[in-house]
Amino acid sequence: MRVHVPLAALVVALSAPLAAPAQTDSALRPALDPITTRTGRPDESLVRLRLDPDLADALRGRRSAADLVRNYQISRIGQDALAESEAVDDEQMRSEGWNQFSFWFGMGSAGGAFAETALEFGGLSNTNAAMTNLGLLMLGWQLTLDLSRGDNMAAGQNAWRGMIGYTLGRFGTSALQIANVGMFLIDQSLQAVGTTAWAEREANWRDGYRRYYTETEAAQTAAQARERYILTPTLEERVAAINARTSGGRTLNDWRMLLWHYYREARNPGGFRALLEREVTAYVARFWDDEFMESYLPDGLAAGSSLTDAIRARIEAEHRRELTLRLARDVLPDIAARAWILDMQAQAATLTAETRDELNARRQVVVTAFGLDAPTQVSMPRPGGGAWQATLQPGQTRVLELTNLALMRAGFPDTLRLAGPDGPQEASFSLVGQERAVVVFGQPQSPNVLGMAVTEGPQSCVRTRRQTAHPETPPTTEPMEQRAARAPWVLHMSGMDPASGSGLMGQYTANQGWTEASMVSLTEGQDESSPTTRMSEPFVDGLSQMQCRIDMSALQSSAAMAEYITSVGASLPMLCTFTRSATSLQDGVETRETCQSQAEMHWQTVLVRIDGDERFVNLAEYLAEQMGDDAGAITQGLQGLIEMPQNPGGSQ
Repeated sequence: MRVHVPLAALVVALSAPLAAPAQTDSALRPALDPITTRTGRPDESLVRLRLDPDLADALRGRRSAADLVRNYQISRIGQDALAESEAVDDEQMRSEGWNQFSFWFGMGSAGGAFAETALEFGGLSNTNAAMTNLGLLMLGWQLTLDLSRGDNMAAGQNAWRGMIGYTLGRFGTSALQIANVGMFLIDQSLQAVGTTAWAEREANWRDGYRRYYTETEAAQTAAQARERYILTPTLEERVAAINARTSGGRTLNDWRMLLWHYYREARNPGGFRALLEREVTAYVARFWDDEFMESYLPDGLAAGSSLTDAIRARIEAEHRRELTLRLARDVLPDIAARAWILDMQAQAATLTAETRDELNARRQVVVTAFGLDAPTQVSMPRPGGGAWQATLQPGQTRVLELTNLALMRAGFPDTLRLAGPDGPQEASFSLVGQERAVVVFGQPQSPNVLGMAVTEGPQSCVRTRRQTAHPETPPTTEPMEQRAARAPWVLHMSGMDPASGSGLMGQYTANQGWTEASMVSLTEGQDESSPTTRMSEPFVDGLSQMQCRIDMSALQSSAAMAEYITSVGASLPMLCTFTRSATSLQDGVETRETCQSQAEMHWQTVLVRIDGDERFVNLAEYLAEQMGDDAGAITQGLQGLIEMPQNPGGSQ
């Protein structure tokens, strides 16, 4: 999207007045102060944005608000941000906004690379829009404040005004409107003043007029310097006192308070300008009605003796031009700066409302490592410096949750490092355009593999949603469709590793290895006969958990069991409850779909290795071949074990 505004000669205008913006520090300081929790942690979140305390001090009169705003100017957008076709590219504005966002939040990445990555980062549409607006708003402010101080070049005025006019149209900020009024007054006051010689009679009236305002304004300034208050008057009380004085001059401080009051009362910039013009018109005319007017006139010049309407109009017009120029340069920049502070407070509240949920939404990096036999450290190096660290347990998956804010502060990390006895292993991941990544270290290895024949029934599913930006909010659950039973299939499993207490489950292809694998661990449940097997991501066929028990219903007596055992390789079925899970993240919402089905499994095949070659063979045939002459002895031993008396607890 391109925004077309009248920007002829804007390059010229930008090159001179903004080449060296006024600053008190060597580096620009942030105007907004982000209040966050758990700073530097992967779960750091935004509480709110507030105006920088130094700017808040300006509201209490500790410093000149106009000077403070000058010190908070952002870097100007250079010539590369301007197209020769007199168009401003929205992407450039967005990039500038992100640069300032990066600066304010102390993020490790900045400049074009940061903006580009941030724009590609999914789930931040509100933040992107807010930063676009912020970059444009701050540019408009820089131009406006310079113009309101009279720092303009004739060649660039129209271009600057076009830029500010567009900014006003987009945001409608009252502060920019007031600054625009200041530019209007500068235009009015810089109009050519008549150069004809003053007639002697008119010059006398002019001298008395000017003496009246000069002396009474000086007296009012001295009186204000001597004022002492037990209770400081409110703005309304000060304005009432100013309006009560219907004769004599006003100080710049009087005008400042009066116009600030009018700014707060006016409903629109037109209303403010009308109030201002009314005040100026009344002020330049008060001399003629003052009962002490004659004391300022030369001897022999009496009120009405030689005053004509033409003389009065010329004298008032001259004063009006001088006064409006003075107000535009010495008062309105301060009014605009105060309005800027209020606008920035409102902008901070708007930015908080628009971006907090997105910035506090969490992304997930799921970490799995095959072959661990002890707790191992995994770390995420941050491009901005340092690293986040966690511990990975053998046979388990670790889900790292990171807020968008923390990721951006860290400079968008994209690497995980796993410590190991032979040195660290590194793996890259990508969260650009998605909100969940699975990182796997190592290759699954197993000494034995068994094939299970699986027959399943239909699946019953539910969907659970969780707001990651508000983890304290309870999740919502809703039923989903019933899914049909899948065709019979084979699930491969390896035995449990005594060292890690974990095994493998998935799909194994002879001579190729595990094409899909998930680590599994056994968890004792309330029912000792049906322990729960939990899988780690990446899940195979979505299986995240299964709870199985051996179907003993066919063995009602020890004789039936003995007959079963003597049939070498026979298999009792396992009755299982399968749980499948699928998790996705989008726009700060974690959606987990969970489906359950009833299944029956039988031991079917076993992997054998002969001279480096692998193949699956029938389990019953393999056991019969391996047992051979020892089958009778094994059977007698098992028969004796079965006929042992039962323990009181029912276990053997």
